[in-house]
Amino acid sequence: MAPSSLSKVFAVGMALGLVALTVVRYYAPWLAPADVRGLVSKSLGAAQSLVHVAVICIIVQHWLRHVAGPIMLAAAYAVWEEAQGAICPIWYIFEPWHVPQGAAMCSARAGYDFGLLGAFAAAGVVWAIYRWSKRQ
Repeated sequence: MAPSSLSKVFAVGMALGLVALTVVRYYAPWLAPADVRGLVSKSLGAAQSLVHVAVICIIVQHWLRHVAGPIMLAAAYAVWEEAQGAICPIWYIFEPWHVPQGAAMCSARAGYDFGLLGAFAAAGVVWAIYRWSKRQ
């Protein structure tokens, strides 16, 4: 069966969007000043991951709605983690702060170990997914 016209437009648009996203992620940092290219690259990588999570959520909501709960929970956790990776490097470019060697950038800014909070959040998400998988 041939794909519907709307499905074909969606597929072509998504494919071109993913190519454009990848080109921006890997080549746009070269437009930034040399001393901040690494930060821009890190932020764009996290932003790219956020878009990928959004695409997964759109697909899941459309085709797997009846089992979307745990996937959306995992996606919410991923968005929370990746948002830090996207925001903190750009924030640092405009308002630098001291980041001790080996420390996470966002944690250094907040004065709190977000990694510990993230580990607890990840454990909670895994527990919730496990509980969901055991439901009848």
